[in-house]
Amino acid sequence: MPEPRDPAGFKRQVQEIFDDSAGRYQRERESQPGFRRQSSWLVATAGAGRGARLLEVGCGAGSLVAQVVAAGYHYFGCDLSPRMAAGARERALTARVPAGITCADAESLPFGSASVDLVIAVGVLEYLPRPLRFLEEAARVLRSGGRLLLSVPSSVSPHALAGDAFDALPHRIRALLLRCDPRASLQALRSRPVRAGSLRRTLRQVGLTPLRSRFTHFVFFPLDRLWPWGSDRLAAFLEPLGGVPLASRLGAQILLEAVRDQATAGVDLARPRTGSRSAA
Repeated sequence: MPEPRDPAGFKRQVQEIFDDSAGRYQRERESQPGFRRQSSWLVATAGAGRGARLLEVGCGAGSLVAQVVAAGYHYFGCDLSPRMAAGARERALTARVPAGITCADAESLPFGSASVDLVIAVGVLEYLPRPLRFLEEAARVLRSGGRLLLSVPSSVSPHALAGDAFDALPHRIRALLLRCDPRASLQALRSRPVRAGSLRRTLRQVGLTPLRSRFTHFVFFPLDRLWPWGSDRLAAFLEPLGGVPLASRLGAQILLEAVRDQATAGVDLARPRTGSRSAA
């Protein structure tokens, strides 16, 4: 992903959009079958917690908190958006589950080195101006043998390729075709998909070894925008392709699990920064 010219400005834009749309975005997201399938994979892959410490980066309004606490994890979450983090705290209180949730930048996590057993990041990398810094931070806070679970958009899917072609059209044509202003939503920030091979290389670079991955969310643009009901049912029908070579590339999302290398666990691989980090 190319780095924006103004990373700080990019972060402010992301924060403002999520603050403004916090309640609506979370309701829409949790109603999507594709998101529920991703959540099921993440919880199943996380497995039994047995008192392990789990950090969810970009926790939003806490969609996973009750499930992972029920699985036996000590839950910690953080989000760049204060309104999203507040929603997650409220949800944890309503569900009466213990959770430590804070507002924080994914590129500078306020957790000690080698302090957590599992890091989850669902739909986070595409909103970051410098994804490498987050991956460095994830590697830093993970203990030896700790795992990272990611969900990221795929750059080789038909959905991404069609979206790129659509973005190249004049604004008025895009607005006319979708009967809306495409820049008045998160779509303007989500055009940062990744290649699975490139992501695996970057993970190894920061001391994380990819274990397994699969493709999911078999949606096709603009069908998903024009006919959501039909798009959801087609995606569910095609979901078994997620583990099939070549055919799986039709999936719009990549689900990936990586493990922290023992040789560099607890070592701060990120660029030197001022200030201290507190333990989780």
